[in-house]
Amino acid sequence: MTTKNNKLLPKVLAGIIMVAIVVVAIMITRGISFYGQDWDDNITSEVKYANGQTRSFDSAVFGSVNEGDFVTLHVALPGDKYVKNGALCFHAYHSVICA
Repeated sequence: MTTKNNKLLPKVLAGIIMVAIVVVAIMITRGISFYGQDWDDNITSEVKYANGQTRSFDSAVFGSVNEGDFVTLHVALPGDKYVKNGALCFHAYHSVICA
């Protein structure tokens, strides 16, 4: 029984490696990006502070905000960065993000 398992193991490992190579090749040829893109040139932001003041910024960098402040990001999506079946993801610590 162990001789049969010893002969089967290399075939199974070779099959797994071949499948992994094919999957990676498909991902590369279809242009799937594993890395984020820099959108800062296409983002403007507006911060409405709890005291009623509003400030606008020409980037996604807007400084510190506190509880009760609202940040709105405007993202202009250029055609040259189009990604089929793509998604924009936002992350901020200690915040609620609505899209």
